[in-house]
Amino acid sequence: KRGIEKLKCDCCGRKKKLLEAFASVDNGDKKLTLCVDCNDLLYKLRDAANEGAANEFQSIQQSLTSRMEGEASKDFQAWSEKFIAKQHAKIVKSGTEAQVE
Repeated sequence: KRGIEKLKCDCCGRKKKLLEAFASVDNGDKKLTLCVDCNDLLYKLRDAANEGAANEFQSIQQSLTSRMEGEASKDFQAWSEKFIAKQHAKIVKSGTEAQVE
């Protein structure tokens, strides 16, 4: 009966449903588990940063923050802060490049 533990999303705390796929993210120390919705938001955040879409980035970041409230694991909070900061740096960089042109 081992291995049938209830998986929870490290971001929003939602429990995994039967036959539902959860994403696994390696934060260096351990694997974080993310539901489809939270995983999608992280990809959208990265894509917005890569495209330099500051408004979209802010909107997605707010959605992510509200999903995390009170439910996110400590490991996810630490990892997501670094991830968001790294993505935010891309926006800042693209913003300064746009001003130079």
